Amino acid sequence: MILAERLKQYLPAMTLALGIIIYLITVPTLILHGGFLHYEAQEFLPKLLSDRSILTRLFDPTRQVEWYWYQARELSYLFDWIDAEFIGGFLHTPWIHFFSVTFVVGILILITLFVKIEKKITWTTTLLLLAFLSSPVPIYSWFFFRTSKILVAVLSFAMVFACHRILSKKQTDLSRANIGWLFGLGFLNTIADKQGSFVALAFCGMFFLQFIAKRERLFRQFSLTFLGVFVAHQVYNFWIGPALVWWIARVPVSFQYQDLGSNTDPSIGLKQLIKEPFFLLFDQIVFLFGNRRWPYAIWTLVALGLGAFYKRRDWKFSAITTFCFFGSTLVLFGVMVLRHSAILWIDVRRIYYWIPILIVFLYLTRIALNRLHTLFPKSRPLTYSLLLLAIIGNITSIKSHSEILHNGHLSDPIKDTALLKTCLIHPIGSEPYNTALQKMGHRMRGVCQALHSKSER
Repeated sequence: MILAERLKQYLPAMTLALGIIIYLITVPTLILHGGFLHYEAQEFLPKLLSDRSILTRLFDPTRQVEWYWYQARELSYLFDWIDAEFIGGFLHTPWIHFFSVTFVVGILILITLFVKIEKKITWTTTLLLLAFLSSPVPIYSWFFFRTSKILVAVLSFAMVFACHRILSKKQTDLSRANIGWLFGLGFLNTIADKQGSFVALAFCGMFFLQFIAKRERLFRQFSLTFLGVFVAHQVYNFWIGPALVWWIARVPVSFQYQDLGSNTDPSIGLKQLIKEPFFLLFDQIVFLFGNRRWPYAIWTLVALGLGAFYKRRDWKFSAITTFCFFGSTLVLFGVMVLRHSAILWIDVRRIYYWIPILIVFLYLTRIALNRLHTLFPKSRPLTYSLLLLAIIGNITSIKSHSEILHNGHLSDPIKDTALLKTCLIHPIGSEPYNTALQKMGHRMRGVCQALHSKSER
């Protein structure tokens, strides 16, 4: 009897652990087959593995990864370099790969923080995380590209985790240690990617609205802390970062890409600009919950609405938080559409860019479902059944997602990377090497020659 009770108690945790193990084994081997090199990664992988000093590789935007465009995301360049070294260590071995170790570790950190917030692993937590792991973005973003978005996801969710802990303790003031942690996480987020600066501004606005609604000193301190993060990043972006680039690499930076006025897609009209962010958000909800366009997405939004408003004593906090998340997400997606309309492509909707939004959305969904279960205890079996069906839907959709990825704009890099692997496991001048080299694209040939040169050194 005791053994059966223990087994029942630990079954959600055991199920989650098994799901993570399956994810870590099947994604690199059965789904991605060793990974591939994105078009841009073909440019900067050889440069990250060059003989130049580490600082020069991290602070030289003209020879590193940005093609003269300065974006003040040096933290991500550090982890790009770590990923490149991890790839370089397996060249010319049977375990050659083109995966981002930063992304994989980042996913595991996100899972850990998600579990830590609730302090125990329930069936709601387990099923939500399995739905997350079986959705396309966590599966198809393993390939070596940029680490900026997974870093933003980890640091943003760490900020959510820290705020959750502070609020759960019913503090009336932020301690100096709390301010230091929040400021540090927020600033690191801003030098990982421009999205980090937007996240700081979104947190600042959300807590300012909380302060206006509830007039609590704590919310004002939160808002001012994140405003400080945003201001500090502007100082770094326009003065400190460029000075470091000049001091280390002797290269003047260009802010051309940061100019929103001159770097927008003129083909995007107002109607599309308003419509597309909603479709992008809707797609991510659909991909997360079964890849079926209406049932799970509508059910999720209803659950979020009920979870946000049912408690009278904190309905303002919940409503403002939910409104700010969806509002800031739509604004962010709108800016992304204007600046980089490629995110609208059918294959790009399944990779990379969406991981920060997904994990925060998952967190809000978990809160909503917990509140829903408190309000309607008998709804648990229905909720669990729907989540299980969503996971099954995600798994059965993997084949169609893979076909979209292989037939999209990344089809050539995927094919050329397979040829690159052949070149790297055979000596220069051998028949397999020469045949593969002739078949691959011009850019990938340069990658092949650079990686062979590295191994010879």
